[in-house]
Amino acid sequence: MKSTPWEDAASMRARALELFSQYDLARVRTPHELTTRIAEITGKPIRIEKLDDPALVHTTALWIEYEELSKVVLRATDRVYYQVRGLHHEFGHMLWGHPGCEGLSMDDGIRRLAGAGQVRGRVLMTPNSL
Repeated sequence: MKSTPWEDAASMRARALELFSQYDLARVRTPHELTTRIAEITGKPIRIEKLDDPALVHTTALWIEYEELSKVVLRATDRVYYQVRGLHHEFGHMLWGHPGCEGLSMDDGIRRLAGAGQVRGRVLMTPNSL
């Protein structure tokens, strides 16, 4: 039985271990090294922003991709633990090459934060899927 429409848990774990090895992430020791390594892998610089914005009331972190860079937005009011967790979660989306998330892009506040960028993530939501 599949836990998601994409893959079962065992195949997702196997793919994660494969990516960890493929990208030599075991050598990473600091948050700066991790950010630098993900930027090398994706071929784009990464900017991390902490925002106190009402658009993030239900979203703890967000990956917005622009032509020239990737931006991770973290909710400034969260404790550092949740900010780090959100950052790592968004880095996971980057490593897996997840597509755009139409559902989040439909939200006026998120769309305002993204501007010309594309909100990226794993879940593809559309008005018809709600």
